[in-house]
Amino acid sequence: MANRGRMTHVGSKTSGPAARVKKLGYKPRLTAENIAAGPFDLHRVLHEWNHSPGHLENILLPSVRDYGIGQAIGADGKTRFWAAVYGAPQ
Repeated sequence: MANRGRMTHVGSKTSGPAARVKKLGYKPRLTAENIAAGPFDLHRVLHEWNHSPGHLENILLPSVRDYGIGQAIGADGKTRFWAAVYGAPQ
């Protein structure tokens, strides 16, 4: 997202989080993803996701066993692009 300067669930070479984690060798039964972009620190992003019904639904998926959260800084040097990927292995 940071390289392309836009917030999207669709990757530059994949259609979403399932394809990306499969490419890395993870064998998911389920994947979900939360994204955000702006001048926000981790505390703010987690606060927003926890107060958004759709994002909170991903966080609370009962079958999720694995997750990762990352950020990258955009070309403007200010915008932080955040992604949290949630997974349940097969």
